[in-house]
Amino acid sequence: MVRYVRIVRDDAELLAKLHALAVERRRFGSRRLAIMLRREGVVVGMTRLLRVYRAAHLQVRKRVKRRVAFGRRSEADGIGAK
Repeated sequence: MVRYVRIVRDDAELLAKLHALAVERRRFGSRRLAIMLRREGVVVGMTRLLRVYRAAHLQVRKRVKRRVAFGRRSEADGIGAK
């Protein structure tokens, strides 16, 4: 009987390069960082890259839209001024 033996890869080098790029380019997500890694010659699958990216908590935070209070416009804005 043959059993599957999982190969544990060391992600330390990939994590270091990914972290360095993420610090340099803060608004880049995992896809854009993957492109930059490929340009540097690092060959890595997207699934592995996403796993390392998420484990390192490098997700780009979504920007929150600021809400404008309804009905608080002044006459100087030109809206509502007659």
